[in-house]
Amino acid sequence: MNIKKQQKWKSISLLVFAFTASLFLFTNCGSDYDVNVAPQVAFSENGIVPERNEVSFSQESGSKTIEITSNREWTITKEANTDWIDITLIKGEEGKTAVTITVKSNDGSARKGFFTIEASTAKIAIRVNQASVDGKEFKYYTIQELRNMYTESGKDTWTVTEPLLLEAVVTSDRVGGNSTSLKNGFLQDKNGVGLTFRVTESIHEFDMGDELSLDLEGAVFSQYAGAVQLGFSTSKAMVQATGVAVAPKEVTIEEVNSGNYDGVLVKVKDVQFQEYTGLAYFEGTASAHSRTLENKDGAKIVARTARYAKFKDELLPKGSGNIVGILSVFNNNWQLNIRNLNDVKEMSNDESTRYAQNTPGTPGGDILNEPFAAKIGSFTEHRVVGEADWFGHSYGGEEYVRVTGFEKGANENWLVSPAMNLSEVTDARLTFRNAVAHWVGDEDKTLTVWATSKYESGDPTKVEWEKVTFNLPPAGSYYEWADVSTVIPKSMMGKTKVHIAFRYTNEEG
Repeated sequence: MNIKKQQKWKSISLLVFAFTASLFLFTNCGSDYDVNVAPQVAFSENGIVPERNEVSFSQESGSKTIEITSNREWTITKEANTDWIDITLIKGEEGKTAVTITVKSNDGSARKGFFTIEASTAKIAIRVNQASVDGKEFKYYTIQELRNMYTESGKDTWTVTEPLLLEAVVTSDRVGGNSTSLKNGFLQDKNGVGLTFRVTESIHEFDMGDELSLDLEGAVFSQYAGAVQLGFSTSKAMVQATGVAVAPKEVTIEEVNSGNYDGVLVKVKDVQFQEYTGLAYFEGTASAHSRTLENKDGAKIVARTARYAKFKDELLPKGSGNIVGILSVFNNNWQLNIRNLNDVKEMSNDESTRYAQNTPGTPGGDILNEPFAAKIGSFTEHRVVGEADWFGHSYGGEEYVRVTGFEKGANENWLVSPAMNLSEVTDARLTFRNAVAHWVGDEDKTLTVWATSKYESGDPTKVEWEKVTFNLPPAGSYYEWADVSTVIPKSMMGKTKVHIAFRYTNEEG
């Protein structure tokens, strides 16, 4: 919950192969067996694309020749279900060897297959593409183009039925462990557009910096809590390069809040952790925990840490600086996903670098910020009727407080804020998120919000309150979060002790 003043306001062997006659060998080492160089590719024939390690054919049968150069024995392994691909040799000696790839004619849809050339620990994967009987070829799309196609489908879940390909780099760090699932990760393409992914298997082994070539036919686009998500099988992904660096996009919190950076690796400039003394990145028993980042102007964003993160028990930086992470949206709220401690190396641990806190009367500053992180925090609870009470809860990485009158008879419970000084404030807004479920009866009377400048302590019903208007989520929304932003009554402005209260009531049931 936020009350804000209005603005006036992330020794192996060498294997080199070349298509047709071209060969590049990059080494200055005295012994071939000491070389530690990634495989290099060259080409001089149409239909062979070295930067993507792929060979493409029309729907007709045909052959193409590659030349493999290795400093030791090598083998070729084809993936399953590639009987339509024939390779003249499956193993060879050190030196140069010509290998011919032949495909059968295709009387069906576009198809692809992989084979791997391996020499000791050095290996490289090659994709073979073949057009369909009607000439449709695999085509590469950008993440933005795919996002647009998903939106234009008008469907909540869209399954790709065409031979589409995506080339993107894994920006998430599975070794760092900051994810609530071993199935999840993030991708970003050369245009700087990002995307959440989730594999159909129970785990993926894609490392940060792996450049993937993805066969998207059969992949599924969907949304989770407002974020677009790509679901695919790991068998559809080929790692065509490793250790590819992606530079984070430099942004401010204000730019994040006004832009669209879902799945993008960013560096958020000039921020500090709002609360930090003795605090680690993670606490509690939920699947994830959020810490608030702020800048000198009072703008805020949360940094989210999963319980599996390797750095979860490290203490937060005490000072200010720049922080790197992957942005994701969750129910209209932006959250920053730090990958590992390298992402916070530009954050100072010197408290003297902290920015001054906003004070009442500063345009745009927060007067009160209570995250309700599985506890009522600075608020106080007053049960007027019945036994229903507010209690901390977490689900799906979300932390919040909830109240229920189920099997507790009639209830009236007030959750009251601490006093706020609005003596120098002319306009203020209340923002919070709420959800309802299992409600029977007059929904508008379930949860109401009130304001007063007359409350001191004890029973809140003993003083006069003014109602704050807002819209509840529909009763049938069933735990769908809704964002609320409403004006605090003008009559509270200029007062020194203003309280906001959430009042919950229910009848027998």
